[in-house]
Formats: sequence, C-alpha cells, structure tokens
Amino acid sequence: MAEVPSTFVAIIIFVSHLIVSIMSKVFRITPKRTRRVNGQVITPEMVITVTTRQHCTNPFYNGAVEIKEQYMRMFQFDYKKACMSAADFTYQALD
Repeated sequence: MAEVPSTFVAIIIFVSHLIVSIMSKVFRITPKRTRRVNGQVITPEMVITVTTRQHCTNPFYNGAVEIKEQYMRMFQFDYKKACMSAADFTYQALD
C-alpha cells in the first residue's frame, strides 16, 4: 500500500475540526414569568425550541436572532418591542 502524505492527513484533520466547530446546537427556551410590555404578552407556556447557526453554549450569543425569529413565527410576539433580554428566559441544551 502507498503511504499517505502528511499534508493530506493534516488537511483531513483540519476539515474535520472545521465541520465540528460549524455544527449547530438545539436549545429549549422558556420565559421565566408572565410579562406584559408595549402591548406584547409572554407567558411561561410559550416555550420554543431553537437551533442555532453555530455551535455555542448560549442561544443569546448573537443578539438572539434565532429566538426573535422563532417567537415571531410561532406566537407573533415581538421580542424587541417587549424589551426582552436573556435574563427573562431560562434555556436548556437538548443535544
């Protein structure tokens, strides 16, 4: 058998690490309490599941873009208009 060049092995290792670092992560996000602000109402029953675009430990890492989109899509709740922040939610990693 032919021997594999070391540069080829290094490229394979680099690509495999790159794929792992790009993988997404899934979170379940739950509001801590009922809140009424600027005509927006959010309750603890309004639980969402969000898949982040990058592998991270906190779903609020990028200004909560995925969270804002999911709440608007599922509940017509405007996260920004209600002045919400990460302190108003609890989250749990699902994977």
